[in-house]
Order: sequence, then structure tokens, then C-alpha cells
Amino acid sequence: MRVVTLTVLYAAYMGLMYARGVLDVSNAAMKNDSQTTWDFETAGDVFACGNYAYLVGKLVSPLMVDLAGAQSLLVYTLALGSATTFLFGLNGSPWTAALLWGLFRFGLAFGWPALGRIVCAWCLPTQYGQVFGVLSTASRTGAVMASLVAGRLLMWGVPWRSLFIGAAALLLALLALTNAFLRDKPTDWGLEEVHAKGQELLPLMVVEEDDTEESTMEAGGAVDNSTSTAATATAERSMHQRKGTARGEVDGGFWLWNDGGGGGAGGGDGVKGGPRRAVRHGEDESLLTALGKFSQEGHFWLISVSIMLITPLTEMNSWWPSYLSHVLKLSPGEAASIASVFPAGFIISVLLGGWLYDRLSSRGRFVFISSLLLTGTCVALALRFVHPTVLLEQLELAVESPDASVSRDGDGMVIVDPAHPHYAKLVALRLPLLVLVFLLGFCFGPAYFIPTSVYCASFGGKRHCSTLAGLLDAFGYLSTTAFMVAVGHIAKANRWVQVLDLLWTSLACCTLTYSLFMCRNVQLKYC
Repeated sequence: MRVVTLTVLYAAYMGLMYARGVLDVSNAAMKNDSQTTWDFETAGDVFACGNYAYLVGKLVSPLMVDLAGAQSLLVYTLALGSATTFLFGLNGSPWTAALLWGLFRFGLAFGWPALGRIVCAWCLPTQYGQVFGVLSTASRTGAVMASLVAGRLLMWGVPWRSLFIGAAALLLALLALTNAFLRDKPTDWGLEEVHAKGQELLPLMVVEEDDTEESTMEAGGAVDNSTSTAATATAERSMHQRKGTARGEVDGGFWLWNDGGGGGAGGGDGVKGGPRRAVRHGEDESLLTALGKFSQEGHFWLISVSIMLITPLTEMNSWWPSYLSHVLKLSPGEAASIASVFPAGFIISVLLGGWLYDRLSSRGRFVFISSLLLTGTCVALALRFVHPTVLLEQLELAVESPDASVSRDGDGMVIVDPAHPHYAKLVALRLPLLVLVFLLGFCFGPAYFIPTSVYCASFGGKRHCSTLAGLLDAFGYLSTTAFMVAVGHIAKANRWVQVLDLLWTSLACCTLTYSLFMCRNVQLKYC
């Protein structure tokens, strides 16, 4: 049933993100529709309204997961998403669009916290990296499907309104699937709870001894390893012995060892992950107490700032079709189809990263994530300098001249005849631009999803993992809201190069803060 559960979770979240991606794909087509007053500034404001609603949803999602249950909340999310998506397709007013999009994003905010709660109940902590890595690709898979399927339908002349109606029907089908085959935990199906095979995940406290002796403190009291056969067997089986002070090493938590990890050569940091710490306060403390403990930790604020800097980059998925349509002079459908390279890079890197992440030591993870982010910053800078500012200015000037091979269509888009000398330059730009957009998605995909998901599960515990995930998402979308408004105003004036400046600056700052977090994690081992 665990495979069925994870499959249903993947399909449900992918469907939600497909419906979300339909607006990204339809953005340019809606702008070109003479029956609407939609433009890029309006799009930016609507996106920002959605992010405000998403932020509020993330703040209340922990309470909602506790009150309604993860499975029920996911069903409600699909129902609300289907209704608002259908009405969006019938709507013609920007104000109504903002309201409907806000309701859709408010419901969408419950999706990942509910998913995280179910994963924590169905999987072992040592599997979190790979499981969350695979499930996190659902969002980008939905975006790729929206780009390819909806983009192709636009190219075939299907009205943009029909895309929303089709997405609403898909969510209804997934609602029925989720209601039938998804449950919060194994015991709801009459199955046993998930336990580690061959080891007990006991809460331990490490006390500092002399150079030749170590002892462990279990929940029931001190046990001397030199005299207790049972304690020795436990230590040998689960490899829980560790030198250091109780407060500095494992205050309030217990160690989880991946199979094959814990080699002495690395101080317990084996070639396959080594130990990972999980807190005890997540199991029996109230929400307010857990929030207070979160706020007291420096590593919590480091990852929060990092998420605030990296989340706007993921939301560029809403703008890549419009950007490529403007720069390469493509139709909205063509631009949406080729813009799928961005989420495709995301998917590939997260799948590979999830597989690799569980096999790296804490130091290896630090190097892995930091290197990807640094490479991503270089890619964003390269994209900034490849942007054809001069060529676009020349084309705008050519429209005002009597050159018949450069003109505007009825929607105001510049049309370049294949016979024009600049047309070959536009064609030559396609490959380098698409490669850079792909690499950008590839470089920050693992950093956005994998360490944060594992961190939430480990530091938040089973009870508060969704709380912590909701908080981090709230921080991320707080900054993304301002980013969306800014991009909308900039795009309306066709100053896309300034958007690219925002991208590389944000990614450079994120590289610094995220690297500090991963460096700190070498000692803490939360993720």
C-alpha cells in the first residue's frame, strides 16, 4: 500500500501543479485576446494576489492539517482547485481573476504540508531524501505537462478558456482517486506502523567520558556499556555510540543511522549518509512550543532566508513563456512549449539529486548543494549577457521604418519575416537561450526541494513537519509576492534584462546563505 499511497500523492500534486501551470501557459494568449483587458502588469498583480493567498494558506496549513487530517485536506484542496479553475476559464474581469486565483493558491498551499504529513507516517526517516526528492518532481512534472500539452493545444487553435475547463475536469478525476486510495497512515488500512528493520530508533543522550570509555543515556536512565550486554548489543546493532557533550551533540533528539553509514574514518560520517538527527520535541509538544523552539535556532533562520531568496526563481516558470515569446518573437503556444526546458531541468536534477543525496555524507551534501548553487549563479549571469538587448532595440526601430519585413500584428507583437537579416540571428539565439534556461532549472532544483524537505521532517518531527514546511513556504512566498509585482511592471515595459539582473543577484545571495546553512548542517546533521 505504500507504493499506492506515494503514487496517488504524486498524481494528485502533479494535477494541482498542472492546473496552476495553465495560467502560466495562457498568460501571453490572454494578453493577445482582444476580448480581455489582460496585460503583463495585470498578470503580475494577479500572480502577486495568488502569492498573498498562498502565504496565508501556508501560515494556517499546520492547524488545518491537525484539524482536518492530511488526506481530507488534500481532497478539499482538489475540490476547491477544480471549482476555481473552471470559473477562471469563464471569467473576463481582472478583479474576478485575482479573486479566483487567490482562492486557488490558498487551497494549493495545503497540498505540500498534507503530503509531507502522509510521507512521515508511511516512510522511514532514512528514506526521506529519496522519497521527497521523487515526490517534489511532481510540481515540475505538472509544469512540463502544462507547457507541452496546453502549449500544443494553443498552437492548434484551442481557446485558452478551454484549457482551464479541461484542467478542472482533471482535478475532479484526481479527487475521486485520492478519496478512494489515500489514507493518512498505515493503521487506517489495518496495517502496522512503519518501523526500521533491524534497529530501534531510541532516544539517546550522549555523555562525555574519558578517552577510553563512553556510555549512553536512554530514556530510562544511564546504562554502562562495559557491564550491560543488552546495551552493548544495542550499540553494536544501531551504532549509536558517539563522543561529545550531551547539549552540544544530541540535545533533545536521537540519531538515525542510514544503512552502511557511520564509518569511523569520517568520525561517524560514512559513505552512505552516516547519522542524521531527529528531534524529540516534535512528538509531544504543542504548536506554540514548537514554534518557539524553531525561532530560537540560528539554522532555522539561515534556511528561512535562503528560501526567501530561492523561491522567486522557481516562480519564473510563470514568466519564461512570455520572456521567450518576446525575445525570440514566437507565438504564445510555441514559447510555452519550449519553455518546458526549465521545469524539465528541475525534474532531472531533483531525481538525480534525491538518489545521490542519501548516499552522500554531510560534508558531501554541503559540497553538492553549494556547487550547484554557485554554478546556477554563473548560468544566470551568462543568461543576462546572452540577452539580445541591442538586437531587440534594432527590431523595434525597424518597425517604425518602411521595412516591410518587420511589422506588428494586430496584438502588437513584432513579426520578423524570414527574409530579414535579423531573423537568422533570432533563430541562432534559440539554442543557447534554451540551454541556459534548462541549466538554471537544473542547478537549483535539488537545493529548493531536497534538504528543506528532509530538514522539516527531521527537525519538525512527525507532528510538526508540516508546520515547519508551511513556515518555510510562507517565508518564500512573502518575497515572491514582491518579485511578481516587480516583474509584471518591468515586463510591461519590455525591460526583461532587469528581470535577469534580479535573478542572478538573488541566486548569488542565496548561494551564500544556503552554503552557510549546509556548512552548519555538517555538525547538526538535520538534513
